[in-house]
Amino acid sequence: MSGTLNTKVFDDIVAKLDGINLCKDLQDFTSVIMADLNKQLAWIKDQIESLAPFADLLEAPGADLAKLATWAEKMISALVQPGYQAYLKMMADLETLTTQITRVMAAITAAAARITSCAITFPVTEIVG
Repeated sequence: MSGTLNTKVFDDIVAKLDGINLCKDLQDFTSVIMADLNKQLAWIKDQIESLAPFADLLEAPGADLAKLATWAEKMISALVQPGYQAYLKMMADLETLTTQITRVMAAITAAAARITSCAITFPVTEIVG
């Protein structure tokens, strides 16, 4: 299942990085962009954590009472399945975002290599979760 994350913004970020020629400008841009990406990453991880319990509820428990079984099936189809679809989309968004963060970090590293005597400090980013 694919997520809903718009990846065009990452094309714009990488294009902007390609045009930066001063180390200070690169460090400033890196600090701002990575802070924003870390916020997005944290939000997606929080959403996944809150939606993860739906996975355990996708199947009705074995029940002898017909009404309980019917209720459980309705709960699954009306509540759990849509919630789980949101979970799957967030998982896809997490994968896309981590790929794009890696891409941005590579572009930053390439830009720093292109600029004479430029070393960039990356904020701590946990892209695997």
